Amino acid sequence: MGSSPQASPNRAVIAEQTARAYEMRLKGVSYRRIADELGVSLGTAHNRVREAMAERVDPLVDEYRQFQLDRLDSYREAAVKVLETTHWRVDHGRVVALEDEATGTKEPLADDGPVLAAIDRLLRIEERTARLLGLDAPAKAEVSATVETIRPEVLDLVEQAEAAVSAEEARLRDTAAGQGD
Repeated sequence: MGSSPQASPNRAVIAEQTARAYEMRLKGVSYRRIADELGVSLGTAHNRVREAMAERVDPLVDEYRQFQLDRLDSYREAAVKVLETTHWRVDHGRVVALEDEATGTKEPLADDGPVLAAIDRLLRIEERTARLLGLDAPAKAEVSATVETIRPEVLDLVEQAEAAVSAEEARLRDTAAGQGD
C-alpha cells in the first residue's frame, strides 16, 4: 500500500517546517511568504509558527512564572516574620514605655506601624501572586440565547388588535367629548 501524493507530511517534515516558519517569522517575514516558501497553506503557516512558539516560549513563560512565584514566597516569608515579631515604639532612640501607676513598673509600648505595613505588603504580594496565576482574570460565562420568530399571521392579529383598541379609544373620547358639551 503506497502513500498517495495527498498524504500528510511526516513528523520530520513538520518539525523542519515548524522550525523554518518560526525563524522566518522572527525575521519579520509575512505569513503569506512563509506559506509560499514552505509550500503550505496560509493556515498551516500560522499553525507551524504557533506550534514553534508553544514549544519554545510557553516553557520559558512557565519557568519565569515559577521564578516569580518563588521570589514572592520569599517576600511573603519575610513579611510574615515582621508580622509575628513584637515591635516597640521608639522615640529619639529610646523605647517608649508607659508606667503602671498601681505597681510603678514601666511596660514598653507596642508599635503597630511595622505590623500594619507588613499586612499591607502581604496584600500586595497576594495580589501579584493572583495575577501571575490568572486568578483575577474575568470569569468566562457561557451564554446561550433562543431567538424565536413570530409568524406573520400572529403579527397581523396583533396589528388588528392595536387598531381595534385605537378605534375604541377614539370612540370613547368622542363620546366623552359629546357628553361634556
